[in-house]
Amino acid sequence: PNYAVYNSLEDILDVQSSAWILLHGTPGSGKTFVSADFNPQSKQIKVLSRFFFKVPGDLVSRAERCSVEYFANWLESVYISETKTDLVKLSFEEKKGKIGQWLMAINDVLIKEGKYGVLFIDGLDELVSGAKNDTESFLSLIPVDLPSNIKVVLSCIKEDILPPFITEKISEESKIEVTPLDPAACELYIKNNTGKWQKPYSFVQAVAQKTEGHPLYMNYLCRYISDKFNEKTTETEL
Repeated sequence: PNYAVYNSLEDILDVQSSAWILLHGTPGSGKTFVSADFNPQSKQIKVLSRFFFKVPGDLVSRAERCSVEYFANWLESVYISETKTDLVKLSFEEKKGKIGQWLMAINDVLIKEGKYGVLFIDGLDELVSGAKNDTESFLSLIPVDLPSNIKVVLSCIKEDILPPFITEKISEESKIEVTPLDPAACELYIKNNTGKWQKPYSFVQAVAQKTEGHPLYMNYLCRYISDKFNEKTTETEL
């Protein structure tokens, strides 16, 4: 894991005034990994849910996952999960009108628990194609002035795809650039995630350099090495 990013995110989540938070960085730098893997050390911070606009091997079609209806359903599921409320069949327009109430109800639960709740929304770049940008259609479903104990972490390559009413709510201190992992962290990860066979350090070092510190590419290479290589693989083949 990119502990520097994790620590920065934890620090920002601990600041009461930071309601909207941005993870940004180059493709493959590990934004989705952070969104999926981050678990706060503080017992006062609770990850409510995580939404991903792109999921490898997804059984849900891209068209469905990147629809405002699907996004609203996710917000509804968070409300039901946190408040233990029974599911009521509603139209999209009815759901749209209730999202603010749902978040307030979740907020009441969090206040009673003495916690801050976090929603992760990853892969917003999937909503941008050429001149078309649908991020506003989705993010406008969420009240820009969030309830006191709810925070939203957005993840995308660059903040300029976000609508102005969101960017003006994200302070400079609440923007975290997800940078590639340092070589030592890459080497340790590769050593531990490419099978239990003994690997020459020169091989581990070469793979780490190949990844350029990008977790996505590194995970792909580790899976490939784990499947194709073992203790019988000669150093020449490596």
